[in-house]
Amino acid sequence: MQGVPEEIVRKQIEHFAKADPAYGEGVKRALDLK
Repeated sequence: MQGVPEEIVRKQIEHFAKADPAYGEGVKRALDLK
């Protein structure tokens, strides 16, 4: 997600987590976000 503003990345991760909490957490860890 290079070049995408962090705010948008975080919102997308929220959507991932709603659909599948484990997937959302995995994406967050992969992108090194807290």
